[in-house]
Amino acid sequence: MTRHGRPGFAVATTLFALVVVGALAIGTLFAATDEVRSGTDSMHQARAVMAAELGAEQTVAWWRREWNNALGRGYGRSWGLVTPEGADVTVSLTRLADELFVVTSEARAGPARRQVSRAVRLEVADPALPAALVAAAPLDSSGAATIDAADHVPEGWDCPTPGAPLPQVTVADTSTILRFGQYDWSALGQLATTSVALRVTGAAPREGD
Repeated sequence: MTRHGRPGFAVATTLFALVVVGALAIGTLFAATDEVRSGTDSMHQARAVMAAELGAEQTVAWWRREWNNALGRGYGRSWGLVTPEGADVTVSLTRLADELFVVTSEARAGPARRQVSRAVRLEVADPALPAALVAAAPLDSSGAATIDAADHVPEGWDCPTPGAPLPQVTVADTSTILRFGQYDWSALGQLATTSVALRVTGAAPREGD
């Protein structure tokens, strides 16, 4: 008697094929899921970087003048904002020196977090100096003080070459000079046209001891 087949071989082959196909499907699904996850993480990271950059650049662009004198060295302030894409940003401003600040912007977008810092230095322009002494209020010159309008370099200092000397005193209006010793501006104006009718003889300078 001859046997023409093997009972159960087709079932085993079918089960093996199903296992292989299932493994391929699971592997493909895992690869696709990992790809989507990687793409989402990359998108969150890029969004966090852009949001952190936005917080720092926006702070510099919208700088407020009251910050120049409102903060002491080592002190600062913080505030938050939300970007249109949904990232949360926390911005911190800290004063390091009289003219130096640091802006720190930390952004969170999903699981990603990025931080950006900017050093900001104030550009303080030197005011124009029309004279060594500029008066905008009543001025009394009866004292013994002297005004030196020359540019001097302190001993041991590495300074630029001294510039040309300036006028000693400048006033916005001659009417602001109210007194010269015991005389005010009006009295000086009257004395300018005063005539002396008496004859003076023997006038000479007097030397002090």
